[in-house]
Order: sequence, then C-alpha cells, then structure tokens
Amino acid sequence: KSLTEKLNIKCNEEVWEKFGPYSCTLNIDEVSDVDEAWKEVADKIGLDVQTVKDAIKPIQELYVILDHTRTILITVSDGALPSNVGGGGNVRNILRRVFMIMTKNGWWDTLGMEGFLEIFENHKKDLEGIYGTFPEYKSFGEIMQVEYDRWKFSDEDSVKKLDKVIKQKKGKLSIDDWINSMQSFGISPDKIAEVTKLPIPGNLYYEIALRQERTAKKAEVILYNTSHV
Repeated sequence: KSLTEKLNIKCNEEVWEKFGPYSCTLNIDEVSDVDEAWKEVADKIGLDVQTVKDAIKPIQELYVILDHTRTILITVSDGALPSNVGGGGNVRNILRRVFMIMTKNGWWDTLGMEGFLEIFENHKKDLEGIYGTFPEYKSFGEIMQVEYDRWKFSDEDSVKKLDKVIKQKKGKLSIDDWINSMQSFGISPDKIAEVTKLPIPGNLYYEIALRQERTAKKAEVILYNTSHV
C-alpha cells in the first residue's frame, strides 16, 4: 500500500498538468513575494489561488517528507547524529520539519512512529541499487523516538516564548520578529502562523536568503602579493 493511499492523498492531475510549467517560478529563495507568485501562477492557468494551493500543497509536502527522510537515513547511517551544532544541527532541523509537517496534516496520527520508520525501510529498498545493502542500525528507531519526544517538548516551550513576543508586539509581528522567532526559538514559520493566526509573510524566505547571503560574503583576503610577478 503506497504512502499516498495510507494518507489518503489525492492527486488532481488536471491542476498539476497546468501548474507544472510554472512550478519553477515558486522557488522561495528567488521570489521576493511568494504569495504574489502564487497569484500570478493561478492567473496564468485560469484558476483561483486557493484551488491551486489545495491541489499542490499536499503533494508538495509529501515530497518534502520523502526528500528529508531520505537525507536523514543517509546522514545518520554515515554516522551523523541530530544535535544543536554543526551538521548535526542540520539533521535535527530537517527532522523537526518533517515532524511539524506530518503533525500539521494529521499524517502522524495516521502513521505513528511505526509507519514513520517504515518510510526509512522503503528508502533502503529503493536505494539498494545505488548504495547496496544498508548496514543494520539497531538504535535508529530509538534515535527517531528520542528526537520526536524532544521536539514535542521543545515545541511547547518555543510556543510559550513566542506567546510572550506576541503580547509584547500586540499581535503584530514584523519580518524581523518572524526571523528572530525562527532562529532564537527554533520554531517553524508554519507553527508561528498557526499560533499567531497571521499569514506567513510572502517575502520571508527571500529575506532569509538575502541575510544569509550577506553573512556569507566576506572581504577578500590577499595572502600573497603577486602583482609584481
């Protein structure tokens, strides 16, 4: 039984066929206002925005789950562990994004930990032709359970911190407030939107990408003066 069947996800092929040629215009790292981009795509294919989102979002988020769990399988199998620093921090972040998406859509209630771990087993079968047989990792399931429990606890703690910010800002959050809450409290944009009842700013991911780009750029360091050569 496929994952789409287990989760009762239906693919509206008519909308997807129209949407496909324009999907590349919704790259959140490149679009300054993703909400406006959705409207433009909807106008081009002759449908209202909500109809397009209702058809696209579940499949899109399912692919996120599959992509992230495959990444987690490979990195953890290679010896990385979820943590708060370095590469381990990346593993924990994408794992928590998976937990958030599955919980938000009610998929965790359907699959539970057993069904979640089954996704990894299916990845192993799919990747066997490339990577060969994955070595047995007896504590893999235990690691996932511990991370899920930690996420549930920290998620509740993060929401309490966010509630304080909401009260201070009288229910209105600036783009800086969104980014600071994400980075300081480790809380996802979807969760912030759920708690605040505010829409995710259309330029949120674009602004994050700009800031990361500015941070990444460093002044050129000339180690050796070779101008005379």
